[in-house]
Amino acid sequence: MSEAKEYMRAAKKPGINIEKVANSMMVAFSTGIDFFESIAKYRAARRMWAKMMRKEFCIENPKACRVVYYNAYGREFIDFSTACK
Repeated sequence: MSEAKEYMRAAKKPGINIEKVANSMMVAFSTGIDFFESIAKYRAARRMWAKMMRKEFCIENPKACRVVYYNAYGREFIDFSTACK
């Protein structure tokens, strides 16, 4: 998330349309084994992103304040020898 924020800051400096950049930005999240934790992470990220877009980058368009994310299964190791007991 902080890396996406830095890209937004860099795009703001040369005078690029920041709303177009925000619409095309994608953020990657790692999904673990805990389903509800992952949902909470996505909800928090969505709220943080929208707040950051409105406060720091002065974007008022609700579509530009949406975060587009994709998930990849995390690197968490599942020990089936203890999980199946």
